[in-house]
Amino acid sequence: MRLLFLTLILFIFDVWVTSQCTLNSSGISNVSKLSTSGNINIDNLIKAEKIKLEKFFNVSADIKITTGSNGIAIKTCSTCNGIIELGSHLLIQEYSLIGPKTKKSLGKYMIISIMAHEYAHIYQYRHPELKFRDAIVQEVHADMLAGWYMSQYLMNEYGVNSDDVRYKFHNANQVKIIDDIILDIGIGFGWLGDEQYWSPQHHGDHMTRAYAFMEVWRCMYGQPVQISCSNFSEWLKDSVWLAEMKVYYDSQH
Repeated sequence: MRLLFLTLILFIFDVWVTSQCTLNSSGISNVSKLSTSGNINIDNLIKAEKIKLEKFFNVSADIKITTGSNGIAIKTCSTCNGIIELGSHLLIQEYSLIGPKTKKSLGKYMIISIMAHEYAHIYQYRHPELKFRDAIVQEVHADMLAGWYMSQYLMNEYGVNSDDVRYKFHNANQVKIIDDIILDIGIGFGWLGDEQYWSPQHHGDHMTRAYAFMEVWRCMYGQPVQISCSNFSEWLKDSVWLAEMKVYYDSQH
């Protein structure tokens, strides 16, 4: 039933989202910088979450709000580990989303998830031992790391632990709420996917991105997955391989 719901939402709804994340190793950006997203709540959310994300990923990044509809992770930064550019149109668009499962505002979680995806790229830049076959695998891998961050974020927000999530003996109602929110965010990431398999800018199709984001939660929830999620280090160990497998299956459909 969950798979059917996800599939229907991603493909029956006539949604075409042009916003994307773009890797940038040159340090050259063609967008204009803005002092605000145009929404004070978004601005405050970005400032607050920047601190948490940098602590989690153990990186430092310069965040800039720009014109346009893309998120960009730039490798070059003289005083930090990278620069993150967040397009104001992307931020406003995602902040307005309503979760198709929960029927509640999803904006806060989508903004944090997008930031987590970009911080995952900064983490990748800082860890050259993570070898990616191509940029598509790197994008799907960043979705997976964002999924880890958001799973932990929501567990903390709703006061549940890993045993609650796996066994549902305690706090089952809160776990169900998180499960629905994760599904909504996964669908949001799916909408950011594309079907342009021939394009060098292909980021993974709708289902690939949705499932990449939700993979770690499925593992924590007790569903069968192919790598361990006992802790972040264990998840990282085989995460690139899993991202490659997801992109491979993406290319076969």
